[in-house]
Amino acid sequence: MSSEQHKASEEGLERYFKAVRASLPKEEKLQGIAACFAEGSELISPNGSVFKGPDGAKHFYASPTSPVLGEGFAPKPDRETQAWSADGRTTAVEIALTLPDKAIPVGDWFTFDGEGQITRLRIYSGA
Repeated sequence: MSSEQHKASEEGLERYFKAVRASLPKEEKLQGIAACFAEGSELISPNGSVFKGPDGAKHFYASPTSPVLGEGFAPKPDRETQAWSADGRTTAVEIALTLPDKAIPVGDWFTFDGEGQITRLRIYSGA
């Protein structure tokens, strides 16, 4: 595993989780999340819809079906089950989404570029 790539990917993953947990006004929070995504990136939602680039990510997270803008949104990644690809670009993360009325198990697959920007995010949901 390239330690430089792995470090960039780890930093990108931390930036992403910090952005989605941020307690900021809606537009600021969405801008922070969008900034985690590279131009030309793909976000694939649990239903298979594809959102392109930072603007697509912003659109996905602003949708009424996304819990990200809800009060107290704080996803908890399970670092013990997290796995990395041999090249350090891709990681699979199990996440516990605790919402006001239920908990949802989610699995996210992130791929990062050399700068730690998300180039692909595939979200799987147990909801």
